[in-house]
Amino acid sequence: MVFVRPVEDESQLQHLDSLKLKDMRPEFIFQFKALKEKLFTECQPKMVKSKPVSGGMVATLLDQYVKAINKGAVPNISTAWESVIENEIRRGYENASKLYKEKSDRIYASKDLPTEQDLILEQLFAIRVECDKIIKKSTKYSDTDVPNRLYNTYIDKLLEAYQKREAEICAKNSKLSEE
Repeated sequence: MVFVRPVEDESQLQHLDSLKLKDMRPEFIFQFKALKEKLFTECQPKMVKSKPVSGGMVATLLDQYVKAINKGAVPNISTAWESVIENEIRRGYENASKLYKEKSDRIYASKDLPTEQDLILEQLFAIRVECDKIIKKSTKYSDTDVPNRLYNTYIDKLLEAYQKREAEICAKNSKLSEE
């Protein structure tokens, strides 16, 4: 498919990234929309080991391949895939940790303290469940022992963070209830 130029004006062509689609030629818009439709209806997602791969995961795979080639080695698909999985699990861990910190910080700073310990523990448990879903989702591509070991490592780190923060919150609650 050959596209017409998006705009006639050369100065606008130099700054296409700042133009809105409506400011481009109608012929180009029509061709762009036709290509977009074709891509979304006819193209299959990239798959590795029978698993769909996101754009970020493809970028990580390509990065691993380029590094191997630049070192004069042959890219190893299994090793590159494990790096992708590790990145996904680490990202899940980081997102879960961030969410847990944000939500537990709200409890720690709450003006409702002191309150019943069971109520605090229920709130913290609900946050844990939400965070566990995030990190569990990051393992949907896991099909080998290596990602499972990585997942368990990050789960252990997350549990350690949960326990530490929960002890801090409960200690603060106890101290405030004594005052």
